[in-house]
Amino acid sequence: MKWFIVAINLDGTTMPPLNEQTLVESIGTPYRQLNTHLHYEPAISALVIDALAIDIPQHMCTVHHQQTIIGDIRLDNRDVLLTRLTKSHTRTTDYINDLELALELILLHGINIVYDFVGEFAFVIWDERERKAIAVRDHIGMRTLFWTKKQNTLWISSDLCLLKDVFSLEQINTDYLMDFYLCNGHVDKVNTPYNNVYRLPSASWLEAINGSVHPHKYWNLYDQCEELRYRDVGEYESHFRELVVNAVKRRMTPSLKHAVLMSGGLDSTLLYGIAKTEMPAAQTIPVSGVFDRWHECDEREYIYAVLDHYNSRDDAVFEVCDDYGTFHQFPSEYIWTYEPAVTAATSSFTSSLIRCASSAGAKQIFTGYGSDHLLTGSFPTLADMLHSGKISLAVKEASQLASRYRLSTPKLLAHYGIGPLIGRGWAKELRKHGQFIEELKHIPSYNQQEYYRQFKGTMARLFSDRVLAAKYGVTMQHPFLDRELVEFLFRVPGEVRFQGNMTKPLLRKSMGKYLPQQIIERKNKTGHLPLTHEGLKQVWNEVFNVATKGRIRILNIISHQEWLQALYKFRHGMIEREDMWVLLALELWLYKLEEQIGVELVH
Repeated sequence: MKWFIVAINLDGTTMPPLNEQTLVESIGTPYRQLNTHLHYEPAISALVIDALAIDIPQHMCTVHHQQTIIGDIRLDNRDVLLTRLTKSHTRTTDYINDLELALELILLHGINIVYDFVGEFAFVIWDERERKAIAVRDHIGMRTLFWTKKQNTLWISSDLCLLKDVFSLEQINTDYLMDFYLCNGHVDKVNTPYNNVYRLPSASWLEAINGSVHPHKYWNLYDQCEELRYRDVGEYESHFRELVVNAVKRRMTPSLKHAVLMSGGLDSTLLYGIAKTEMPAAQTIPVSGVFDRWHECDEREYIYAVLDHYNSRDDAVFEVCDDYGTFHQFPSEYIWTYEPAVTAATSSFTSSLIRCASSAGAKQIFTGYGSDHLLTGSFPTLADMLHSGKISLAVKEASQLASRYRLSTPKLLAHYGIGPLIGRGWAKELRKHGQFIEELKHIPSYNQQEYYRQFKGTMARLFSDRVLAAKYGVTMQHPFLDRELVEFLFRVPGEVRFQGNMTKPLLRKSMGKYLPQQIIERKNKTGHLPLTHEGLKQVWNEVFNVATKGRIRILNIISHQEWLQALYKFRHGMIEREDMWVLLALELWLYKLEEQIGVELVH
């Protein structure tokens, strides 16, 4: 895992050095596990931090032609990008790293070249001659960037915690909290919880010159909405398989030890199978959470099937997770973060697996995150079928879907098929947020609109990526969120990605090479409901006593009396509000914020 912070005096005056010790302490990773490097020029001061002993942090910054680039970059289409250099660079291309390559390309072609980058990156460029700063964040938003400006000094960092001495926690931005609520906790806008501190949204770059800062969007998923039309389903499956395999391989480093957080489901077991088959020389271990007490949560039967398939039982790392319930050891173990996170409620489970992987020596941890969002298929495909006149196909798929989920076929067709065509049903649910409505106008099909909504929801991963993983200095990898794969799936016809009688048909039909038949044919999905209920039962009194204060009243979403009623019902297993988990996440985050600032937000 890597972090960085850059402070730039835009007027060119001398910038004092940064306080390395204070900044390193803010990220929460033991100092002995980190490599650091201070970079200093007259107008710029930067600190780069790397948790990998084999990396040299100096590789996170370089200077060329009075241009300084600092950041965290992995370019996956490096070979293609090298062809964009001029002949004068051919002698050095074997030695140029990704950071240097990005700078050379931007100097040669301008900032718009970042549209063609495939990979994960966040970086800052300072042009000393023009006294201009540029910051860039990758298409999917796998890396994060935040910034603020104080007088003529521009501060940019990979994480909010590195900016903590530049802003005040007391200056709460309620607009952000409302965005968090309306976006169901998946925020990718400029606002942060603090006034005058900003996020650079995914697929954006900002320019700072003459004291002004301007953000620009350079890519949208809906830039290309035209559906892919192949000769048969087999071609979609072949292309999908190629993209997933490449997504795994390009994230693996042969010199490092890798872990896969492996359940007994399709997604994580597939990643393990690809790693063992396509990169057998790389060291990859499975890390699995198992349950001795909650048998309905335990997936050892399926995990062992995969381990036996690859003769790798001895490599497995198991963590018994019976006691890692929701709000584990609240309030003492409830994590303070600089932004609220709905997934903070279940962080003890995820954190325990990351800890196990790190203890086993893994430096990169692979997850199947994103597969459920992007591969499950969109129920509103039924509306597309009806709109295009495929009435019998829509009825057939709805019938199979209803049978699988024990639902009513007419109600399914009404909500997901007919409703969207007249602005009702599913379509009405989708249009909660003003900006989201504007974005949906660019997307023609209902299937793609639902895919886009699910894609936006993948921002929830940032809590595990930048908070939980930071405690152990490991890097989280999510191959299903590879840019080329995400773009491909967006353009796959809805009926290929969605089938009423089968979940994730593309994956099941194309990946038999990597998984035992028992996994490919598995229909049931294991949940952690008993663990959720047990966790709530153990600490509910503590949670309830904190939450009844109703700090979320500052947002005018819900009255104090309505909030108390919702809490009482929630306490007895009646979740009548769909927004209950988001409201609770906000309430508990505000409680933790009060502890940080020593001030009560409501009385």
